[in-house]
Amino acid sequence: MSGVMSEAELEAAIARVLALPDGLAVGDLFVFVGECRPGFAKSGVLPLAEGADFEILVAQTMIDLDLANGPPARDLARLAQIVSHVRLLVAGSRLAQGPYGDLFYRVLIGWGAALDRIGLQKYGAAPKFDEDERLGPPLARMFLNQVASRFDEALRGSETGSRDGELVPMLTALAADLGTAPPLIAALVGASPMVMTVHAPVPDWPGSLTHTDFMEATLDPVLSEELSTAEPV
Repeated sequence: MSGVMSEAELEAAIARVLALPDGLAVGDLFVFVGECRPGFAKSGVLPLAEGADFEILVAQTMIDLDLANGPPARDLARLAQIVSHVRLLVAGSRLAQGPYGDLFYRVLIGWGAALDRIGLQKYGAAPKFDEDERLGPPLARMFLNQVASRFDEALRGSETGSRDGELVPMLTALAADLGTAPPLIAALVGASPMVMTVHAPVPDWPGSLTHTDFMEATLDPVLSEELSTAEPV
């Protein structure tokens, strides 16, 4: 998978984005996400070899990010830190070992890559942060629930802001309602979850965190219970 999108695919993707209710805002984000496509393809993040379904989905989940008024470098770095942190949390739960959890995890990877591109364009460097600094509650939970809501809306074709819920119940409901109908989900059924590739150097990490581990990482009993009891979705 080369990651190079044909001119026809790019034109089709732009037309799809602009046809969305929030097309202009999604389009602004799609530009940054699209620049990451070669990296997505090289690392195996892209579920589909053709089309821009994945990049559009990532951009739709980022719709709450206001590019017109920032974000300031400090806020961008804080957001990148949150994304990095929650990606490890999701990987440590069993959630990401099913197709919906796997796609959500890949979307979080897309977030991190897009934030790097935004930092490079706006401030000349990717956002930097202390990877060992623990996030105070409920930042991780709030972020995951927000992205899960946009993820739900995008896959259902619902209006932005019409869905609001918690990560695991939302992904579980999506799986029950949509099954393997979304092309991105169908492409991941039976595939090795992305967490297994990302954490190959530490193969015992995926799905291994306990309630105690999540509490130590988040200080959030609600999120810790949700992630420690989650099944693959």
